[in-house]
Amino acid sequence: MILLIIFSFLAGIVTILSPCILPILPIILSSSFGGKEIGKSRPIGVVVGFVLSFTFFTLFLSSIVRISGIPADTLRFFSVIVIAGFGVSFLIPQFQLLVEKLFSKLASFAPQGNTKTGFGSGVLIGLSLGLLWTPCVGPILASVISLAITGAV
Repeated sequence: MILLIIFSFLAGIVTILSPCILPILPIILSSSFGGKEIGKSRPIGVVVGFVLSFTFFTLFLSSIVRISGIPADTLRFFSVIVIAGFGVSFLIPQFQLLVEKLFSKLASFAPQGNTKTGFGSGVLIGLSLGLLWTPCVGPILASVISLAITGAV
């Protein structure tokens, strides 16, 4: 039993240090800590939103894809196109400027000034981070759960 606990702890550390999780950590830490203006309820909101989102998408993502009727190959192809587009934007400066203009127009829809700092804004941040974290941590979480079910390392 103690070996399983140690293995689970090490798997958690590996999860945090994985390449797709490290870029998310500054967002989590900066949204939770920020002095008096953040308040004590926002970090709790981040945790609550994260747990709710991560649990929902971990348990129901395959069902959501199946119910929507979108073939997995189509989603995979769309993902490849998006990632390739970002890669091309690194290689071709003109395309990078085009992508920057697109995202700057999307940024204009974001609320300006009077940013919320309470529990609700923390839940919103946690919900979005849980969605980002789900595909990254899935393989490690699956191995820990399968080892815990069998009771063997």
